[in-house]
Amino acid sequence: MSLPTVTPVTPVTAVQLSNTPITVTSATSSSSSQSQSQNPTPTLSTRPAGWHAKSFGFDWNKRADQHKYLVKSGLPEVHAAIMNDDWDLALELICPEDFGLLWLPPASQRPPKNGRTDLDASSWTVELLSQNKTIQNNAILEMALHHTFVTSTGDNCLYGANLLTLCLLKPARPDVLQHVITLAKTQAPHYLNLPDAVGRIPLWVAIENQDLSSVQLLLKAGADLQQECEFSEEGEPKSLLSFAAKYANKEIFRELVCALIDQGKDQTPYNFNADPLYIKRWASNHSTKDVLWLADQLEVARGPLLCCNDITGTSYFYRSVINGSLDKIFANNKEDLIEWLKTLDISPGTYHELKSSPLFAATSIGSIPTYIKLADFLLEKINDYTKQDEVKRFSEALYENFLLSRTTEEFDLFVNHYFEDSPAMDEETKFEQKTDLMEFQYQALLKNEHILDFKNYARIVKSVWPFISDKQKNTLFLDAATRSDERMDLVFGMLDCALNISTVEGILQRAASIRNTRAFEFAADRSFKMGEVLDSLSAGNDVGHGMFLWALQARSIKWVEKLIAAGLNRQGAIADHPAYISMLADLDPQGLAEKLNGLNYVVTPRIVQHTSTEAGKQALTALMNHAGNNS
Repeated sequence: MSLPTVTPVTPVTAVQLSNTPITVTSATSSSSSQSQSQNPTPTLSTRPAGWHAKSFGFDWNKRADQHKYLVKSGLPEVHAAIMNDDWDLALELICPEDFGLLWLPPASQRPPKNGRTDLDASSWTVELLSQNKTIQNNAILEMALHHTFVTSTGDNCLYGANLLTLCLLKPARPDVLQHVITLAKTQAPHYLNLPDAVGRIPLWVAIENQDLSSVQLLLKAGADLQQECEFSEEGEPKSLLSFAAKYANKEIFRELVCALIDQGKDQTPYNFNADPLYIKRWASNHSTKDVLWLADQLEVARGPLLCCNDITGTSYFYRSVINGSLDKIFANNKEDLIEWLKTLDISPGTYHELKSSPLFAATSIGSIPTYIKLADFLLEKINDYTKQDEVKRFSEALYENFLLSRTTEEFDLFVNHYFEDSPAMDEETKFEQKTDLMEFQYQALLKNEHILDFKNYARIVKSVWPFISDKQKNTLFLDAATRSDERMDLVFGMLDCALNISTVEGILQRAASIRNTRAFEFAADRSFKMGEVLDSLSAGNDVGHGMFLWALQARSIKWVEKLIAAGLNRQGAIADHPAYISMLADLDPQGLAEKLNGLNYVVTPRIVQHTSTEAGKQALTALMNHAGNNS
């Protein structure tokens, strides 16, 4: 069976496995040959033998000219034969001792004479010795340019190349290259991994040139894939495989991974943190199509590959859960999800990034059967390989996400599916299980209400409401008073129980502190303490200053006026707290003069500055400018 969108790229050997939602294509020599046609080796240019010597004014076929050319270019004789496309001579001369020779152009310190060629060094050879830093730096630059010019062919600079890197960089004719690699394998194997004068190792050159056939030849000859790469970018691993994961084509990366796997080190369960095969790094730069292609090619790594985030930022496995394709596949083909998972290396390390894991997606979006099976299977694997405190944290996060994402109807399905193998469980027991789930959902709501949007908040409140106690409903009322108007309207509109005194007083205090007028007035209308204050004021007692402050903070004109009408000692309140004048001005600028009528007070510039509205500031300024300022 095949998962949607799986389109293997011209597989050569397709091995169909049972219970496997992807086609597995083994990497064989024939598939490698086919890949070569898609990714050809560097093109050989047809030139007459001796072309390189001729470009500098020397006749390759004249012994004297050839000698001068070799001396001035610094080319060892075999290297020169290869550079000049004299392949027969190259094959005749090549011997193991040639591998250690490097192309390092000489530089004479004699002043250049008339009739010099481009191979002759310029005045920089003398100026390097100058005590003048500017002259010396310019000489260094000219030296670098000269060496680059002399040793470059095409896009490659061959300065410091040894026999093997020269053949790869130029590149040499295929039979010559193969002869050189075979000779190195049999008589000078250490040169397969030794860097040349500038640090290039043969395998790195082949990878950089996207030369699949040379990569295959070198690996077959025994080139060490673990050899450090000197040209890694700063902060990146000095690894050929890491370099290939970022820059090489997919066929070359496949060959390298196969070679590492063939060394026999068990990669199960795959360590996603260490990423020894660099498949996580590779997948992050490649399309879903490429990831599926490589998963088909590398059976041992296909599970981890399907769990790696590709260039979209998510994994194929994750998206299969999100879009429901995983459910459809197993429903249509009557396949078992667990049996398929067993064919993959779905290791615990996949889920260290919790919210991008397939299991996390299944808790909120996948079908209930998919969620149950994934949770049972994967949590068991995580428990086998992960520390217990991490297992607990992970399991709690998953369960909490499940509770916050599901509806009452889905909880019914969960109970039915989870206990389908327990025929003795009656409906009453199932209802008890569901009630427990609703209690857990309520607890998850309280814990996460500050991060839930209104849509999900409303869904969960409506879901748990029929199952929670009056005390728990009071808790939701108290919280709603400190949230948005939408939440307050929702919960207040569902009122079907008596509010506790503590709930009302709590709403009253919180609403004042956050200046929620509607919540404050809702609570004040029902507050036992507020009723006592009104009664005491009516009896002529000097009380209510605290309630007056709360009413001002909540911006409730209704309750400010009720308290004043009941007999609040305004003079005493203002004398104790002059800032009340500023708050009154902001609350009721038009009625400010009336509310202060008959009182002794002084409006100072400081009090004016304490207002938070322009209307309040204007009202106080008018009073301050009033003759006598009411003092």
